[in-house]
Amino acid sequence: MDATSVYWTSYTTAVTSTVMKVPIGGGSATTLATGQNAPLGIAVDATSVYWVNSAAGMSGNVMKVALDGGTPTTLAAAQMAPNFIAVDATSVYWTDSGNPGTVMSVPLAGGTPATLASGQNMPQQIVVDAASVYWSTQTGVMKLVKP
Repeated sequence: MDATSVYWTSYTTAVTSTVMKVPIGGGSATTLATGQNAPLGIAVDATSVYWVNSAAGMSGNVMKVALDGGTPTTLAAAQMAPNFIAVDATSVYWTDSGNPGTVMSVPLAGGTPATLASGQNMPQQIVVDAASVYWSTQTGVMKLVKP
């Protein structure tokens, strides 16, 4: 959600799913990206919408598209099992629930993904603030000061 719209992913079937938005005050929904493969999680900044594609049994990608839609950009490809996502002014962060799980990041423009934490027990929800990254696991809530 931003000041004007609510954003969501819509999973119908593999490679036919979408990323959508609707004005906060109501109105018609707008499709921002089509042809997505099991989109999960969603995060928004001042210019883009971010999500992960993560179909069962397949590697997934970290994606972004402009707030008005267009051609999606892959920020990080072939991730083990990405599921939740967060964004700050410089990077995109996601949890990868593979075995063992990891917490990852990549610059907003894309590049080489960095592993922030490994050996995690099914990492799930993730949020960031100016100084730290927080995520949940099956055994608790974790915190890491940003590098």
